[in-house]
Amino acid sequence: MTYTLIMAVSGMIPIWLLSLLTGRLFFKDMETSKKINYSTSTAYVLGVILSGFGNMNGGSFSPFYVEYFLSAIFLILIRQGILKARGK
Repeated sequence: MTYTLIMAVSGMIPIWLLSLLTGRLFFKDMETSKKINYSTSTAYVLGVILSGFGNMNGGSFSPFYVEYFLSAIFLILIRQGILKARGK
């Protein structure tokens, strides 16, 4: 359990960077709240695919499903919270 939480917190950085990239490339003209949700969800899918190849270690495809899912949820909550705080 501790390992999963540590991986989830450290996985927020790649998910955040991928969500910024996908948000600027694919979701330019969208409302900010929806853009955060869609870009982070897209970043989750890309992150799982990339982590599967990165974690192979000479073996089979082994992605971080749970860890990156928690990272994406944490990131959506943080970014939506910041958006709500700036709006007030």
